[in-house]
Amino acid sequence: MNVLPSIIKKFLKKIFGEGLINSFGKMVSYIFFSRNPIILMFYVVLMGGSLFIFFRDLYPIVIDSPVLGKVHGFVYIPIIFVLLVFSFLKAALTDPGTINKQNVESYLELYPYDNQLFFPRECETCKIMKPARSKHCRFLNKCVARYDHYCAWLMNSVGEQNYRWFLLFLFSNSLVCCYGAYILFKFLYSQIQDDGLITDIFYDNKGNEIETGFKFYLSYLVYYQRGAVLLFFMAIIMGFVVIAFFFFQLVFISNNITSNESYKMADLRHYIKNKKKQIQNSKKNTQKTLKKETSSDHKDQKTKYKKNSKNEIQNNIKNLKASEKKIEINQYDDVLLKIDPNNIKSYYHKGFWKNFSEILFPLANREKKIKKIK
Repeated sequence: MNVLPSIIKKFLKKIFGEGLINSFGKMVSYIFFSRNPIILMFYVVLMGGSLFIFFRDLYPIVIDSPVLGKVHGFVYIPIIFVLLVFSFLKAALTDPGTINKQNVESYLELYPYDNQLFFPRECETCKIMKPARSKHCRFLNKCVARYDHYCAWLMNSVGEQNYRWFLLFLFSNSLVCCYGAYILFKFLYSQIQDDGLITDIFYDNKGNEIETGFKFYLSYLVYYQRGAVLLFFMAIIMGFVVIAFFFFQLVFISNNITSNESYKMADLRHYIKNKKKQIQNSKKNTQKTLKKETSSDHKDQKTKYKKNSKNEIQNNIKNLKASEKKIEINQYDDVLLKIDPNNIKSYYHKGFWKNFSEILFPLANREKKIKKIK
């Protein structure tokens, strides 16, 4: 896979040499465009290391601190920690919803084609019909039901069967960051109070009074509580990122679309607009050509020529439509061009609570229960 544009590649090859740039390209391609444990291990080291420092250096202080209380040390922190580990393992190890020859018929019934984003198609790799909302994951090399995206943090795809655990994983990470930032702020603030930095007056070597403020407190804490300050800022930064991603997933759920479908909607919107422009431009060009040619002809041939020209316009439009059908979403142009590109909505939207229940209780699991009852 080409990671860098050709112009940049040529420029870098002149400076660093072809061998080094090719090796760098292969390394980047392996890390970001193949299934590997590198990003997963990065997450484990980052989160695990932060928790290790917290439990080693700060947890004993939290338990004894009158500011926070023992309920944090013996109830809240253990519950959040267990929730984080449990959701991570469930999301990473649960099959995302593999579609095979044995269950493809069931999935075709559960997820009907919307004739907008999904049409009857065969998976070229698996050699089975692709149910609506599914996608062949090139990382796992299999078709996944209600495919959302491939998550490198979990080294697993997110699909129908593990989306709920992925959502819990995002929630627990958001909770860890927010709760961790809260505890660390309370701890650091108590350190400032206990050491009298707020009430006492400080003087430098010359006897001048030192102004206390945010920079003064931060310098003091970095010197005496470097680990806690580092964890505090990490919790805030990671918290913003994870909460934003969690919020976007809730927005997708409220409209019953997946991340994959949001990209397909954007592509469809762009495709329809371009197609309509092409057809309009083709008609205008044909009409301009017609006017030029008719003005140069003799008067007695005008009537006859108009009839032929009208036929040519119709033939040109037919040929244009025929040629367009050779593109990817091609043979469904007659259906797609009737869609308003500015008002593309999910066919599967049933209201927030029903959409959310599909996440908690996947449709395939419901069908299995019904068959067992029968």
